[in-house]
Amino acid sequence: MDSLLRQLKSNLINIPGWKTNRKIVVFESDDWGMQRMASKASFNRLEKKGYRVSRLHFDRFDSLESNGDVGRLLELLSVYRDRSGAPAKFTMNMIMGNPDFDRIRTTGFEKYYHEPFYQTLKRFSDKDEVMDLYREGMQSGCFRMQFHGREHVHINRWLARLRATDRLYLDAFDEGMYALESGHLDAMAMYEKADIAIVKESIAAGMVLFEQTWGFKSASIIAPCYTWGDAVEKVWAAKGVEFIQGGRVQKRSIVGQEHPRTRRHYTGEKSSEGMRYMIRNVSFEPVTAPRQNWVNTALAEVATAFRWGKPAIISTHRLNYIGSLVPENSKKNLHLLGTLLGELIRLYPDMEFLSSDELGGMIASEKE
Repeated sequence: MDSLLRQLKSNLINIPGWKTNRKIVVFESDDWGMQRMASKASFNRLEKKGYRVSRLHFDRFDSLESNGDVGRLLELLSVYRDRSGAPAKFTMNMIMGNPDFDRIRTTGFEKYYHEPFYQTLKRFSDKDEVMDLYREGMQSGCFRMQFHGREHVHINRWLARLRATDRLYLDAFDEGMYALESGHLDAMAMYEKADIAIVKESIAAGMVLFEQTWGFKSASIIAPCYTWGDAVEKVWAAKGVEFIQGGRVQKRSIVGQEHPRTRRHYTGEKSSEGMRYMIRNVSFEPVTAPRQNWVNTALAEVATAFRWGKPAIISTHRLNYIGSLVPENSKKNLHLLGTLLGELIRLYPDMEFLSSDELGGMIASEKE
């Protein structure tokens, strides 16, 4: 029954919208640059305090990327080539900054400060080559950076929990982390009027930092936790965003409402601000269900996408490829990724690897 339901959903998401005869594969990978579990020592201390860190995927596996994490991914992608000889490509959706924990603490959690993620990298001895590896990946065509946010935390709600002396948040803060579990990570949500100015400033400053860091503007964007509202789209459009990456459902935040509503989009749909939506229709997230045959399920979803004339837009988060906390995690999932890439090339010798902004440009040019 679960298999039939999954097949039905896979077909339904691919029916409406832009179509192409080309076999296009786009890998979209979120959360690069984000500080998550600070270290194995932090993990052990938090576990001793009774937190369920060993049971939650992001707490157990995800951490700021290391030299080895990025180097191994780059090495693997460079092996697999499409019909034109281009290597497999990841759209690396970047979180451009992390909280400056020391400065925030000095304000009594009243004010928020951030630091660029490359400054965070400098705090760790095993991350000193990450920026060079990123630039190598961009030069070789394996990496294409796009914007995911300045930070991956809802500033107002996070600071409020800290001021309220919420032990969960304070213990995480003491380890140099946002939170445990998944608390208030929807950085671009606007729930109250007080959120509007802060979210707008975060997006604007984050996009400036993105351009300063990588040397070009991000044409596409993916909101943290797939949560954003109409006011945020206006900010994106004003900053030159052309394409909106998204999951199967948008969580639409509305000022004055406590919880977001859901809204569905389709690939090629034009927003009220003139941007194009691009919807992920394939999932490759082995960490979330280790007993699932992720290669087979991803290949089935790719086949469905191609059958309906859609690009295969594959969701695959950073935590699948991080090995600093659990080395076997990176080893196992890179092996699965290699198997998937090999099968895609074997089954579809005419396939093409594109980045999100390249796909968006193709959609926009054909729709005009």
